[in-house]
Amino acid sequence: MASYTFNKKVLPLLILLWPAERWMRRRFTKAVITGDRLRYETGILTRSTRNIQLSKIQDVRVDQRLAQRLFDVGNLAIETAGETSRLTLPNVDQPQSLADEIMNRAQKGAPA
Repeated sequence: MASYTFNKKVLPLLILLWPAERWMRRRFTKAVITGDRLRYETGILTRSTRNIQLSKIQDVRVDQRLAQRLFDVGNLAIETAGETSRLTLPNVDQPQSLADEIMNRAQKGAPA
């Protein structure tokens, strides 16, 4: 009987931990376009920042699973020239609009 009561109380908590963890990860992830750079920051306790020159961006790809399409969310994969050639931003709101904006700014900043 005690095991059943314990499971009954713990199960809702465990079910809520998954979305809470995803919300925290998303809350502490940021992508900002400033001038000629894309800055991608992630982390809660420790912070990791990656800067990409817009002129080095070669391709931006949007991947969306069915559930992501329903909520207009998707993964953005940015291909760059250089050693670390791919950056993937998971679960981006309005990914196609952001991909278009990044490519437009990359083309404007590219030397003619």
